[in-house]
Amino acid sequence: MEIHTGDRICAIGTIEGLTMLNECIGVEEKSREFVILGGSIVGGNLAKMLSQDPTTKRYVKIIDKNPDQCRELSKMLNGVVVLNADFTEPDVQVAENVFKADCLISTSRLDDTNLLMCMSAQKYNARKVVSRYFKKEYEDIFKFTGLECIIGYDKVVSNEVTRCTISDDMVILRMRTHNEMFFSHSIDTESKLHNKYLGDLSIPEGIRIVAVIRGEETIYPRMDTKMLEGDRVIVFTNLIKDSDLA
Repeated sequence: MEIHTGDRICAIGTIEGLTMLNECIGVEEKSREFVILGGSIVGGNLAKMLSQDPTTKRYVKIIDKNPDQCRELSKMLNGVVVLNADFTEPDVQVAENVFKADCLISTSRLDDTNLLMCMSAQKYNARKVVSRYFKKEYEDIFKFTGLECIIGYDKVVSNEVTRCTISDDMVILRMRTHNEMFFSHSIDTESKLHNKYLGDLSIPEGIRIVAVIRGEETIYPRMDTKMLEGDRVIVFTNLIKDSDLA
């Protein structure tokens, strides 16, 4: 199989394995300095998660122009710099080195503001830029600028609806298009996979068994991996017809 320009690669693995993959594809440095634009619920929770990761020491700064919001963030966050300022102002951007951070994350509640900050970050060659958007039509606008690290509420809502209406045993995560998804299958004595080796299975094109959960162990299967009762099989598919999964 050849990998071409424009292909999207989805990698699943252990932390150690993904670290080695990053090294292979040229990701030499981990992001340690984060600037979060917007003190929304998303921005505050993200700052908390980044600052409290016990495995990595990070420098996190969050900027918001609402003084009341900044006071609340200061009470909630430990080890995070909370700055009360308008991050759209050029003077603030220069003084706080906004575009020189390892990762710039725009979590404003306004799509126009997020788009403006992302385009400014690209102009100043920011290392990594992540943004959210609310209106679905902004997805194409963001992509037109060349920005790929965008998180849309339509995808988040779609996944939440999927999880509420379909059992986790069937669908875990929907991807960018409606027919791309990860789902899990629990193996019992009635399963067609029971006591079968991966190499002996006739799997339709468009389906890949990517992992087997056996107790506390995660197995990345090879052709000689045997599916046992009690296993949970994680499967990726981009098939359109649900009947092909039967």
